[in-house]
Amino acid sequence: RHTLSVTGAVSSNVTNGSDVTVKNGTIAASGLRGANAHIILGENSALTLEKVTYTATGTAIYAQGGNAEVSVTESTIEAGGYCVGTNASVNSEQTAHLYQNITVHIANSEFDADESAVLFNVPGTLTVENSKLYGEEQAVFLRAGTAEISNSTLGTTCVYTDSQDRYL
Repeated sequence: RHTLSVTGAVSSNVTNGSDVTVKNGTIAASGLRGANAHIILGENSALTLEKVTYTATGTAIYAQGGNAEVSVTESTIEAGGYCVGTNASVNSEQTAHLYQNITVHIANSEFDADESAVLFNVPGTLTVENSKLYGEEQAVFLRAGTAEISNSTLGTTCVYTDSQDRYL
């Protein structure tokens, strides 16, 4: 097992149709916060994590380009933002296609995020199987696309200090 450590206010970009796979290791990313992402997927690119332990001070994975694919299997992600996020920002009619057909597959994995474990707000497909997803605000924030979640646990980790039943 090896560890990839990334420090500083930088992102790693997977672009131009690249296909990156990380197996049997650890990723430790620091220097970014909240929605700022450590790994950004561009159009027609793919990222696969298999048996990886990934800690990030910001968003761990950000699928920004159209037809981007994220696959996380038998892995653990802890993020200061989102474990996996997408981009619904459309600047104009010319760029709308850049945010279409995102595919995220999560299997046998555990996510724990300071925001939502998964933010999915673009047209595409989210599949979660046999996993545990926890976020401080929401486990999964689905605003667009289609989600199929099976045999999984979703939960929040937020502790309400002023009134325990305030949002029930």
